[in-house]
Amino acid sequence: SDFLAGMGIKTEQDIETIQTTLKTCGLAFLHAPLFHPSMLHAAVVRKALPLRTVFNMLGPLTNPTRPTYHVIGVGSAELLPKFAAMIMIRQKGIMSTMTEGKIATPRAAIVHSHDGMDEISPSSPSDLWIIEDGVIVDKRVVRCQEDFGLEAQELADVCGGTVEDRIKVFRAVMRGEEEGNYGPLKTKAIRTFLLINIALALYVLRKCKDLKEGVSIAVKSIESGSALSLLEKYIQCTSSK
Repeated sequence: SDFLAGMGIKTEQDIETIQTTLKTCGLAFLHAPLFHPSMLHAAVVRKALPLRTVFNMLGPLTNPTRPTYHVIGVGSAELLPKFAAMIMIRQKGIMSTMTEGKIATPRAAIVHSHDGMDEISPSSPSDLWIIEDGVIVDKRVVRCQEDFGLEAQELADVCGGTVEDRIKVFRAVMRGEEEGNYGPLKTKAIRTFLLINIALALYVLRKCKDLKEGVSIAVKSIESGSALSLLEKYIQCTSSK
């Protein structure tokens, strides 16, 4: 949330603003305390604990919009089957309430990288599980070069840095830049990191036939300026309230 706030995005939005930005921009940030105020009582204890708790698992599973499509990252490989089981139960619940003839069916991706991230990694293989209609339909290991068609990057080049560094490099990528350093962050590495994870989201949404095509769509969005335009539009929508 510090990154979003630094970008000029108001994160603590009321429900009316969230609904407006979702309709206008097609995206929204859901601040958990607004929808789950009881969680505030656990916040102080969570911050004091030097370890992960069940609350780290609850976030993605308590989305109030009950989305048909999910991309969920987990911090350890042992959580993959646990999340898969919960997603399958949720999808079956969604399917039981679908009206006859509705085309969109539930689809989700659960990911964990072998270098310990809860995202697709630009530097190491990543576990990817796909769940559709309440059934696991694919389990595989994906790699930057082989599956996304992009050169692998060093993990150190996408980690660390100040909030200001991250904002600068993100905007550089949105402007279509591919070279340059911002603190320890390298523009090319961050660009790759963003592209592979955007590609996965597009794949889950059935906007592309495979991950490489997803990368191509994301690249075109950046190079055409439409991604940056949407970002500026979203910042305006959240800050105008």
